[in-house]
Amino acid sequence: MGTATQRVETHIEKTREALGANLDELDQKVRAATDWRQQFRTRPKTLLGLTFGGGFLLAAVLGGPNKSAAESSRRSDVAWQIWGSVRGVLIGMATARLLKYAAKVLAGSARKA
Repeated sequence: MGTATQRVETHIEKTREALGANLDELDQKVRAATDWRQQFRTRPKTLLGLTFGGGFLLAAVLGGPNKSAAESSRRSDVAWQIWGSVRGVLIGMATARLLKYAAKVLAGSARKA
């Protein structure tokens, strides 16, 4: 009985260590994915393009002379709606990537167990 208990405890400890290592790796990848400086170093053209596009979009929505307070308010509302949509898409994409990676890591740790 003692040997079986010892084997189970050893297995649990090895699984715990593997899961800890996987979580550390996941943490490092999430930090790298959300570090804009690192993203700029690896994809400068993409980020410059996104910045240019975002500036162009804001200029199109907010730019030009204001004809009235109502026009200014409408442009501001449109800009906030666009920002809300863009933010939602970015959060959705980040969440999907994180979930895909977490599933991959957990599947790998299940195979090791």
